[in-house]
Amino acid sequence: MQNAEKQEGRLMKDRRVRYFFVLAAVISLVAPVAFAGFGGTDVYLPSVGRGPGASGSDWFTTVWVNNPTGSPVNVQFLMYARNGDGSPVGSFNDTIQPGDTARYPNAVENMFGLGSTFGAIRVVADDNVVVNSRIFSVPAGGDESDSVGQFFSGVPADFALESGQSTDLLGVYQTDPQNVSDYRYNFGFMETSGAQATVRASAFNDFGVNIASKDYVVGPFQPQQVNITNLVPGISQQNVRIQFQIIAGAGRILVFGSGLANASNDPSTFEMTYSDDLLGSGATTGIGTVEAGQGLSGGGSSATVTLNVGAGDGISVLADSVGIANGGVTSSKLADGGVTGAKIADGGVSQGKLEAPGGAAGQFLSSDGVQLMWADASGLVLPYSGAVATAGKAFMVENSFDQAGGGWAGWFKNSDDANTYPALVGSSEGSGVSVYGNALGTGVGVKGVSSSNYGIEAYSVNSNALYAHGNTTSGVLPNSHSEREAAILADGGDASAIYATSSATFSGAISVENNADTGRGIFTLATGDNANALYAVAGVGSSGTRAAYLQGDVDISGSLSKGGGSFKIDHPLDPENKYLSHSFVESP
Repeated sequence: MQNAEKQEGRLMKDRRVRYFFVLAAVISLVAPVAFAGFGGTDVYLPSVGRGPGASGSDWFTTVWVNNPTGSPVNVQFLMYARNGDGSPVGSFNDTIQPGDTARYPNAVENMFGLGSTFGAIRVVADDNVVVNSRIFSVPAGGDESDSVGQFFSGVPADFALESGQSTDLLGVYQTDPQNVSDYRYNFGFMETSGAQATVRASAFNDFGVNIASKDYVVGPFQPQQVNITNLVPGISQQNVRIQFQIIAGAGRILVFGSGLANASNDPSTFEMTYSDDLLGSGATTGIGTVEAGQGLSGGGSSATVTLNVGAGDGISVLADSVGIANGGVTSSKLADGGVTGAKIADGGVSQGKLEAPGGAAGQFLSSDGVQLMWADASGLVLPYSGAVATAGKAFMVENSFDQAGGGWAGWFKNSDDANTYPALVGSSEGSGVSVYGNALGTGVGVKGVSSSNYGIEAYSVNSNALYAHGNTTSGVLPNSHSEREAAILADGGDASAIYATSSATFSGAISVENNADTGRGIFTLATGDNANALYAVAGVGSSGTRAAYLQGDVDISGSLSKGGGSFKIDHPLDPENKYLSHSFVESP
């Protein structure tokens, strides 16, 4: 360089150069347009600088940024100092027009106003940009035409290693003593996510033998660079590979290497290896022609290539999706046995979805264990037993026949003469009624008929065997009785209407109690000629038997006729100890 001021003016004068190019196609042809690097909106140059270095070197950096889009892109440049705390030490903003490539000579000094500073530049854009750089040394007394330098391609942030991933650097050549070695070697890191990470570096000789390992802690957005002797002290090797792995932390790391000729300071860049997922599985050739395969139409080999999906039967093609059209799945689209039970939702097959031709009215679909068949309804299969917990009726039978004579709603019969069990049993374990009969019309609620025994028999262990209750308040009065209101209405026809027996001592065959103030315990009424309202006969041949025993006052309204009588009173002379008995005979 003639002098520093002359060199600086030349670098500044050529700050921006516009490059024009034409894209032959969105999908390129045999000679595809290619850029050295990868586009992105968050891109890193891991090694930049301005200032003196080892072995008399003096370093400058030039940066190029291309806008491959059809709109202006706003770009921010952030400078991070090597081994700093991760905070930007400078920033610079610019707008790059569509198709333009901006060139920034002596970027560290001109963009950020920094001298004697080394580190990394982060480029943040609102659309994809491609970033390249050259860091070079100008010898004393020379200019840029005499420079030696190395190329760095901007690396997208999401290309950085994350926890558990590893990469390699090749090209380590450095012998001992270092000052007489043909080459010297440096390597470094850049964290891209804003989190800390611990990187383990392991050196292997050309036989794959591990010769050294060391862990490096890299802070958020922190660039670092060290000489190989930091990892392998006293190294004297001509072909070493370094493996890097993130072993702790959430940070993401870019790795780079730089090999320099010791005498000329001519550097060479050694890039980290990238995952095949990032690089398209190592593909190195461009796409020639796009042809439409089955189900597609379109294609081409130049300009913008468009592929269209053929909308066949049952296919729906929208602007952003391809799917099955409404009604597109027909029976012909289903393989035999293709829909299994696991694919049918519970309750998903209703009655309307089943069909079995050949059935007759009243038949139901059944199975013989092998195949489905139509079968006649067999009715209720006996013996039958069932249980259910419900607030409604557990079992109900209704006969809706509405013509004269009608029919039975239910019929229970023991047909064998030797069977002494009831034909119908009602049982209730609570306070409810075991058998309940309710006639909503003019019929009888419960009726019992027997050809040779009791029509109705009542038995109770600890209470009344039969309890009858009338539903109205009016009683049965002479000449104005109402039979429908009686608690018990008995009609004997040619026999006794009520016949009761009792065998226990002091018990009554019929026991009647009336708790009303003016009520009657027993009320009898005779309406026929020469009839008796009450006719009692003492048992013939029984000793001391009375036709009637009355305790208490007796009122008789009407004539009293009797064949004879007797009465007993206290003896007037000794009333405490003796009675006086009288007998008499009456005649009309």
